[in-house]
Amino acid sequence: MSLLHLVEVPPIAPDFSAPFQVGLQIVVSYLLGAAMIVVLGALIVAVGSLALAGVAPERMNAWAGKSIVTILIAAVILGSVSGLFQFAVNFKFGF
Repeated sequence: MSLLHLVEVPPIAPDFSAPFQVGLQIVVSYLLGAAMIVVLGALIVAVGSLALAGVAPERMNAWAGKSIVTILIAAVILGSVSGLFQFAVNFKFGF
């Protein structure tokens, strides 16, 4: 014998807003944006150094050759984290 039809349950919607949540999202957005700019800059310098192998100094070419894979992996991981963050909470830069 079930009494579930006698009980009226109101719709429940969780509220994840907390006083610090908006500020935390802005700080994380700034950090992810700054990290994306730094990694993109390093990637541009490394690719440019490898493309201009005869013009760039030898130490720069050696650094770019050793670091290009690491920079690419960092860009992929950072892009994935940024995409997940944007999907979950959206970027909020405070503008």
